Amino acid sequence: MERLSWYILRRLLVLAIGVLVILTVEFCLFRVLPDDPMRLALPDAGPYDPSVASDWYVDWREHAIDMFEQPVYMEYFEFIGDMLTGDFGSSLTYQSDVSDHIYSAMWRTLILFGSSLLLCLILAPLVGGALSRVRSYYRRQSLSFLALALFSVPVLAWQWFMLRYLSLEWRLLPYGGIAPYGSSGIHLEYVIMPLASIVLASLGAFILCAKDGQTRASAAVFPNRSTLVDGVFAALPNIQFMIAASMIFVVSAEWFFHFWGLGWYFIESLYQMDYFPLQASFFLLAIMVFMVNFAMETIVTLIRPGRKLDLCLREDEDRYSAASETSVRVGQLSFSFSRIVGALIRVARDYLRSPVGMVSLAVFIGMIVLAITGPWFSSDEIDPIGIRPWQSSTYLFLDGATALVAISILAGLFALLAGITLGIVAGYSRPYADGIVLAIMQGLIAIPFIGLFVLLRMARWNPFDVGYLNAALACSIPIMALVTILSFHGFVSSRNRVAAATEGASKGVRLIHSGPAVASWALSGLKYGLPLTIVAVFVCDFIRLTHFSSWGAAFYQAVIVYPFASIGWDYILLPLIGSALLIGSIFLILDTIERIIRARLSGLI
Repeated sequence: MERLSWYILRRLLVLAIGVLVILTVEFCLFRVLPDDPMRLALPDAGPYDPSVASDWYVDWREHAIDMFEQPVYMEYFEFIGDMLTGDFGSSLTYQSDVSDHIYSAMWRTLILFGSSLLLCLILAPLVGGALSRVRSYYRRQSLSFLALALFSVPVLAWQWFMLRYLSLEWRLLPYGGIAPYGSSGIHLEYVIMPLASIVLASLGAFILCAKDGQTRASAAVFPNRSTLVDGVFAALPNIQFMIAASMIFVVSAEWFFHFWGLGWYFIESLYQMDYFPLQASFFLLAIMVFMVNFAMETIVTLIRPGRKLDLCLREDEDRYSAASETSVRVGQLSFSFSRIVGALIRVARDYLRSPVGMVSLAVFIGMIVLAITGPWFSSDEIDPIGIRPWQSSTYLFLDGATALVAISILAGLFALLAGITLGIVAGYSRPYADGIVLAIMQGLIAIPFIGLFVLLRMARWNPFDVGYLNAALACSIPIMALVTILSFHGFVSSRNRVAAATEGASKGVRLIHSGPAVASWALSGLKYGLPLTIVAVFVCDFIRLTHFSSWGAAFYQAVIVYPFASIGWDYILLPLIGSALLIGSIFLILDTIERIIRARLSGLI
């Protein structure tokens, strides 16, 4: 009972730190990075004449000026107090309190977000657990490819297909995501398409997460039989990341189908540069994700009977039982440069023998070649009827891979370097600072790619000035948080095995021999983070928050410019195939390397 009480106190500390991290990141995004918050809160650049302005606007303007003229530290504490008490300020667009609109939007988002997660979290452990126990290699691979196919199709493709057929052609469901003006409540027929698109875009990744977790849990509790709860527990960091990342699917669905939830409200406020509803919707979206992740981790951990109440699969005091289970022996812990090189050569040789790995590598190299050479062969065309300048489907396909490939690779490198470093530091500091580090990382995960919208739009006042480096840094923040947590898992579990095999091993020995475990766990997070980076850029270009000319711009051309014409297919098929191949190849490359490391060096992992 004492241990349970201590665990609950630790979870409450994680809750407080996580909420503080979200508030601090939001404050920095809205107050520090733009360098001129007054320009956003007071968008009128012309002369101001209070004699002709309304009383409401005069009061609102004076309040905004007073707020931003305070010292930064006073602004910070006032901001935290306002957010936690629900004092969100007033909307310049609606000329009323933000709370008059934001809470109704929040309930619409909760319906989409909650119901889609409920379906995914029920189906994914069942399907993923069954998939991990399939004995036939080819059957297991075929079923895994089906889940990967769901993961690889961008959420916009599902939305476009539903709009095209279920609404425009077959007239089965209404076009918009909200009920007609004047009606009250939420009608089921207006929720079906947004909800279905979110589930289809999320379910494949949740199944793959559950399958990976079940595989790791089976190895960790050997010779005992692992349960579905063990698999979910082992996959918790990846599942929490997917829960947070699924919010981008919710935002995309709300904007695409005009479902007036928090996501739609957030994007609309960003377009209008309406400061106070923008920061309120950002806060509520992040808190919503964080609370779901917090509740899920707490519940799953508490219902694991006979298991430990911590974030790691192994505890320090379990080192002697670990020694009886691990295959690591003292004689195997000798270190030399030649042994490291030999291990890398064996991993590379195993990869070259993998048909899936080689095909995926060939596809990814082809995408890199397309990203480099595509812009050279693309050219602008003019609308034949002369109404507006436009870009052909060939141009958008050739030019569209550049941003997706460049941003995903840069984000992956940044996240990998920073995440592994922070994870090892947290592992070394255990048990003193690791809880704080992990709580901070969980707070950062709660604002994964929603923060990307704000950062890309506000880091440069002109959205055309947003560069690949800025986008990669923004995308790397949530991936870095995930890699940090997973690197911490790998380091601690490996350290315990090394300590169990040889008493008194130096920290240097433990660091060297934790390398395979850290690499395996870090790659398991990276293979979910990089595909979702591609999806984030895709969605940002479709919503026109950025102008990278990625394949999201092709979807924008098909859906917005030509929604009823057959020309839409020209802008759908090639970007859809290209993005699916890019996402699938990145996932399979990292997954293959991870499995080879896990199989070759299972004793340390």
